[in-house]
Amino acid sequence: EGRKARLRVRCFLPQVFPHDEAARAEGLSKVWTSREKAESAMSSTRTKCLATEKCIRRRSALLPGSHWLLRYSMPMLRCLAPLHPDNNVLISWNFLGMAFLLIDAIWIPMQVFDLPELITISVLVWCAQIYWTVDICVSCNTMYYGPTGSLVRRRLMILRHYALTWMPVDVPIVAAEWFALLYIMQSGVAESAGAARAARISRLLRFLRFLRLMRLPKLRKVFYNIEKMFESEKWTIFFAIARILIAVLYTNHAL
Repeated sequence: EGRKARLRVRCFLPQVFPHDEAARAEGLSKVWTSREKAESAMSSTRTKCLATEKCIRRRSALLPGSHWLLRYSMPMLRCLAPLHPDNNVLISWNFLGMAFLLIDAIWIPMQVFDLPELITISVLVWCAQIYWTVDICVSCNTMYYGPTGSLVRRRLMILRHYALTWMPVDVPIVAAEWFALLYIMQSGVAESAGAARAARISRLLRFLRFLRLMRLPKLRKVFYNIEKMFESEKWTIFFAIARILIAVLYTNHAL
C-alpha cells in the first residue's frame, strides 16, 4: 500500500508542477503552507473545545453530579424549545383541534333539545377540555411569522403575541369549563341533587358550551396551514369552495 501511494504521488507531482525545480519547490511550499494553516486551525479549534469543556467542568464542580444532569437534560431542553409553525407534530396537533372544533360546532346548537347524556359525549368533553388546556401551553411555545415574513423565535415575543391574540379567549373559557366540571363532580348532578341545582348547573353548562364557539375563527388558521401543504392553484380553489360550503352548511345548522 505504501509503495502504491508513493507511485501515485510520483505520477501526480509532474502533472501539477512543471519540470522546473524552482517552480516545483514553490508549489510544494504552498502545499506545505496550506497544510500548516489547516493544522493550526485544527489546533486552535481543539484548544477552544478543551477550554469550553474545562469551563463546563469548573462550573459543574459547584454541584456534585451536575454535569450528568446537564448531559441528560439537553434532550429535554431541546423539546422545550419553541416549535416551528410548520412542524409535523404541530400540524397534527392542529388537525386534532380542528376535529374538536367541528364536534363542538355540530353538537352545541343541538343543546336546545333535551338530548340524553351519553358516555361518549362525556368522554369527548373531557378529552376536549384536556386538549384545550394543553393547547394554551403549546400556543405559548410556538414560533410565528412577523409582519415582515421573518420567523420570530424569542420566547418573550411569542408570549406577547399570544397574549394579544388568543389568550384573552382561551384562558377564561378553559378556566370556566374546569370550574364547571369540578363543581359537577363535587355536587353530583343526580337524583340526590335538588332539581333547582340540577337546572342551574345545566344552564351553566349550556352557556359554557356556547362560549366554545368563540374558538371557531381558529378554523381559518387551520385551513390556512392545510392549504400551505398543497401549493397548487387547483387545491387553493378547492379549499376556497370548501370553506364557503362549510360556512353555509353550519349557518343552516345553527339556525
